[in-house]
Amino acid sequence: MKNLIFIAALAISTTAFAQTKKQTAPPAAVQPTYNSSQKVFGGNIGMNQSAFNLGITFDSGTETGDLGGSFFLQTEKKENGVTVVSQVMTFGAHVNLNVLDQAGWALDLRPGANLSILQDAGLSGDDKTVFGPSLRWSVTRRTAGGMEIGVERLEIWNWFDSEAPDQDAFTSLVFRTRF
Repeated sequence: MKNLIFIAALAISTTAFAQTKKQTAPPAAVQPTYNSSQKVFGGNIGMNQSAFNLGITFDSGTETGDLGGSFFLQTEKKENGVTVVSQVMTFGAHVNLNVLDQAGWALDLRPGANLSILQDAGLSGDDKTVFGPSLRWSVTRRTAGGMEIGVERLEIWNWFDSEAPDQDAFTSLVFRTRF
């Protein structure tokens, strides 16, 4: 009987060892990577009281910080001959500061300086060219192809012309790609 138990145990253990599976690690999750040395091109599109606005931005993508430029145009809207939304064209330079870049989400600030042309600005009804600081901030979601989509807010200020509005702000959708 002892021999039968010994042979049965030996047979079971031999087949158990013969069928071992090789353990493999689970595949790593593919995360989009952010490379600060890549150049970034972005486009904005939005509306303000049914007035269309669009813009473009470009960031240089250097190791020491992203320097960039932007152009933004807010179209005019009139109702019954009265200007409801003034046309604003602004362009300038900025520095891109990445505040958060985690799990596919990015939050960034772009402080800078802009030159803006305001049509029918203020109570005078004249066109005004103003200069002042600007701030863009955005929250974007990175997609698998390296694109980003999100919301961006542009705020511009007027430092020198007392007849023009002190500030203006625009919120729009933003699309970015890195190359």
